[in-house]
Amino acid sequence: MYLKKIAINNIGPISELSVEMPFNTDGIPKPIIFVGENGSGKTILQSQIVDSFYEMGSNLFDDIGKQDGLKRNYYKVSGGLNLQTGKEKGFSALVFTDDEENKIEYLDKIGDVKKDDLTKLIPDFVLSTDNKNDNQKQITSISEPQKEKLQNEWLTGVYFYQPAYRYEEPFWKNDCYNDTIIEEKSKFKNKLGKEIEIISSL
Repeated sequence: MYLKKIAINNIGPISELSVEMPFNTDGIPKPIIFVGENGSGKTILQSQIVDSFYEMGSNLFDDIGKQDGLKRNYYKVSGGLNLQTGKEKGFSALVFTDDEENKIEYLDKIGDVKKDDLTKLIPDFVLSTDNKNDNQKQITSISEPQKEKLQNEWLTGVYFYQPAYRYEEPFWKNDCYNDTIIEEKSKFKNKLGKEIEIISSL
């Protein structure tokens, strides 16, 4: 699975961003680094990518995301607090593809965002908004055959995020004083069995 496109409009300090990810001629993605001053939107950009992992992952596995009774909480809070000051609507849209070039799209919108707003930044974006002045978060439906392939890819691949508040136990600290506990867990069907947000490399 590869991230192909990102579009952000009026979210945090980002007025408008549209990025098509670079790939080598053999189809392997090139590393990409976003650089900017403090407060320019790098963390907001990362949060949208991580949130898309949680939304996609929760469609693939039963143990991704935090449950609150029968409903699952979003990783990233949606709503007006994400909007750029003085704006009434905004969105983040991401496009992924699998090895067979099937698209998986992610949309997080706030306010009265129309389909035209999305296609201005990503012309071939398929997901549509609900045409309401509300918050909406959605992801492309994943078919059963595609789900099985993506589950295998997530189980054998590396999909994680290390936030700025990650921590490391020092090498010199006696094991009995470490807070980190590693548990050996059995693999169950539809369970990823590993975290997306990792706060320690151990």
